[in-house]
Amino acid sequence: MLRLPGRLALGSLPSKLAVVVLLFGATGALAARKNSEFCAKDPFNDICNPLRYIPVLWAAVLSLSLYFLVSILLTIQLYRYGGKWLLCLVIGAYCEGLGLTMRIPFRSNPHSTGIYIVEYLFVVLSPCAFLAADYILLGRITNHLNGHKHLKPINPNKIMRIFVGSDICTFLVQAAGGGLSTAQDSKLRDVGSKVFLAGIALQLASFAFFTVVYLMFFWRVWKHDAVIWNQRGWKSLYLALGWTCIMFLLPLWLGISAYVWFWPPKYLTDDNRITAPISSGDDIEYTSDVPVVAPIETSNSHLASLEPSVREKAGLVDMEKRST
Repeated sequence: MLRLPGRLALGSLPSKLAVVVLLFGATGALAARKNSEFCAKDPFNDICNPLRYIPVLWAAVLSLSLYFLVSILLTIQLYRYGGKWLLCLVIGAYCEGLGLTMRIPFRSNPHSTGIYIVEYLFVVLSPCAFLAADYILLGRITNHLNGHKHLKPINPNKIMRIFVGSDICTFLVQAAGGGLSTAQDSKLRDVGSKVFLAGIALQLASFAFFTVVYLMFFWRVWKHDAVIWNQRGWKSLYLALGWTCIMFLLPLWLGISAYVWFWPPKYLTDDNRITAPISSGDDIEYTSDVPVVAPIETSNSHLASLEPSVREKAGLVDMEKRST
């Protein structure tokens, strides 16, 4: 068995997921093909057709064209402004387009196990890459603005690990459900459909929690931190991130296309980076509209404790003589 270094463990994860999907998909599809004589002419009742329908040609061509167009535009933005940490977004867009492309040959070969596995792998895996890009971007924005305190009790450096980890788990659940849904046994198909829906529900729950964190940061900055709020450049990108949160629940293509215009490295520049502390402390009480600032002591006892030379330069000695 090939052992990979620790740093390459995460990079090998997509290949491991691909193997899982291949195994689940091949197991169910091959079981169905053993009894190909029972394949029905109606795609909905065809146990040999894992999709249970024949993709529409014009819809497949239109969708793959839109995804490849966005993929090319995102590649141009990556080349112009940099941002290798967003490669998951660009690669995911290409993979989604490739998966949709496989629906065209699937029309004439609805019983092909290989075509279905490739189509299923890329179409199901790609949204996980899009979500991972959003998770990474939120952590990048908070680090860029030095706004870690506004995400408490969540560590911004762990946002990507937390949410990407949940994405991987939900993807495995969906892969298992998709593999079982290709089985010949009707009971196994029903179990596979339920498992697949459970994976989607878990993924939506994870993304809903991320949306809450997104709104919490925006509200806290607007309410309690004028320095960050008045910093130019970041709010338009942050609103674009919110747009993708909405569109990921609706048309997925509209979500990723937002980054064609709002490419993050274009807005997160050194000119608007906040490196110095933005307040006197890291703890902010979110219980009132206006933060309470402790008064500065200016009593006579405090002035008397100063060195004589300092008091003389400040004019305190003359003031004391006049008062006596």
